[in-house]
Amino acid sequence: MDNSTEKKKWTIMTYMAGDNDLDINGVIDLKEMKKTGSTHDVNVIVQFDRAGEGLQTKRYYLQKGTSLNTDAVQSIDETNTGSPDSLIDFINWGIINYPADHYLLILWNHGQGWDDTDIYAGERGVRERLTRPGRVRHAFFRTSVEQAAKLSAKDKMKERDRKRIESLDKIAEASTIEIPEILVEAEKEKMILELKAGIENTGMKWEDYLKHIKKTEEELKKDWSDNALKRVKHGLILRAVANKENIRVFEQEISQKIEQMLKAVPLEEAKKLDQNRLKDYAYGIIRNEKTFQILENV
Repeated sequence: MDNSTEKKKWTIMTYMAGDNDLDINGVIDLKEMKKTGSTHDVNVIVQFDRAGEGLQTKRYYLQKGTSLNTDAVQSIDETNTGSPDSLIDFINWGIINYPADHYLLILWNHGQGWDDTDIYAGERGVRERLTRPGRVRHAFFRTSVEQAAKLSAKDKMKERDRKRIESLDKIAEASTIEIPEILVEAEKEKMILELKAGIENTGMKWEDYLKHIKKTEEELKKDWSDNALKRVKHGLILRAVANKENIRVFEQEISQKIEQMLKAVPLEEAKKLDQNRLKDYAYGIIRNEKTFQILENV
């Protein structure tokens, strides 16, 4: 891949959902982008999902003065551009192969991401747009009313969590808590494991992530010292309140929480989980939730 190891100032990523009546427009836009193409300071990369049988999704490193076929650096199987996983994969690929100080992501399509009707009706000769047909999967992050409601619920949960952390911060500031360094170091290790799991779930290797951010694990831990200390204080506060209020967690609650968590885990991965640690984790979540409810009602 051209210039894949040279870090530039910018990498511009264009994610083109062209598996529809915009296919020819996509080709035209690619040629327009090639009029400037990549430069000494800028990488211009594209993922283009085309319409028609036998047309593979291709990734391009666009250059001025070359043919479009020359700029194609990778061909991949049929892609559902409406899937966030496809977009995440493209972004990770771009970051790893075309590193830069800054990144710009362009989402290219009809621009009807919140329209829950059939944008392909005209293509099939249907006058009225129907709701959510089979081919709607090729559209661009189409969000139904139900999904929008879920997003709204997530926003409310984020606001709730923000307020909870704020209340714990106030309690911590008003307290004189001596924190042993061993607890802070243990929390840093936990934070590393959490971040590593999140990175690897996106398909990126941990080593590649560290290379991209130009830090070692030890440097990350050093950067996290204040945050780790805060997390330890929060944990001790919650534990103290739970003990004082004699908060109890029952086996049935733990079983239900574990069952809920495992629904989001592939079966093969679930079999590898340490059941004792999983039980402790579920216990902690339930106890903390009950503790927060008490604090919120004070």
